[in-house]
Amino acid sequence: MQPIPSFDITSVPGELAEAGCTPHLRRYLPISGEHRGSRDYLAQNKAKIDALQILYSRPFKQRLTEYMLKELEKKLRDNHAAWTEDNLWNAFASANPGKVKGRSQAGRFADLVALVRFALEQQPVLAPFADSVHERFNEWLTNKAKAGVTFTPDQLNWLRLISDHIATSLSIEPDDLELAPFNQRGGLGKAHQLFGDQLPKLLDELNEALAA
Repeated sequence: MQPIPSFDITSVPGELAEAGCTPHLRRYLPISGEHRGSRDYLAQNKAKIDALQILYSRPFKQRLTEYMLKELEKKLRDNHAAWTEDNLWNAFASANPGKVKGRSQAGRFADLVALVRFALEQQPVLAPFADSVHERFNEWLTNKAKAGVTFTPDQLNWLRLISDHIATSLSIEPDDLELAPFNQRGGLGKAHQLFGDQLPKLLDELNEALAA
């Protein structure tokens, strides 16, 4: 287990420093002061980093890619070595305990999207990115049903796999269907068999509906 970065205790918000926490917990509290600095950094650099330009725009003008998110992750760490996803998540949890949910091991890289959206006050609760993707997927299915669109069991299984992919990789392209777990189920050819000529349009629709 790596040691937790050292911070100046004076950077902790007053209400947290005076909360009468145990010495063990106090080791982690200084991280909470980082949520303010990171929020300021995002605001100051929104015109310089592609991922931030997209996340600041509503509706999004273009699709956020994994490359863009990696660029943002690198710039955050270059600016402050302690600004990892885990440390920033803990910082917001310390400052807003009632508005931050726990994380799972899956999709932790994509959680940077949730962190930025929460910092920009675009969402009221900080929850794993995968949570919002799966919630939007269920809404998408409900809207399709209301519009009279139905899917076979095989199609639903593939749609759920696509949703899971977006939850961890931000988006999906036709070439991704040749990778695991899709290639274990027939790959791109099987997807074309299930969805026909509508496949490209369907992928674009899911990218926009689930990751926006």
